[in-house]
Amino acid sequence: MRDSRTDRLSPVSRRAIMGRRVDEMRYHESGHSLEQLVHSALARNSHVRGRNLDIEVDEDHVVLRGVVGTYYQKQIAQESIRSIDGVNSIRNEIEVISI
Repeated sequence: MRDSRTDRLSPVSRRAIMGRRVDEMRYHESGHSLEQLVHSALARNSHVRGRNLDIEVDEDHVVLRGVVGTYYQKQIAQESIRSIDGVNSIRNEIEVISI
């Protein structure tokens, strides 16, 4: 089964995202809040872990804010939360500032 949202990513990125989907669904079934699930997904992703990212959740809408060093990290942050059950829209306001 193909997912058009991940087709444009590199094979390594696609595997990193797809491998987390089952875990994220299990977390959602355990009664965690959507905000907790988003924080957890970002913390588990080695490309964005440790970045100072702010998350705003309003019902099923998530806004990501903060600063990362590459556009790749910005995209991975967004894609790592896309598959969480309950996230219907993502607004990615992360800024890319490379030094």
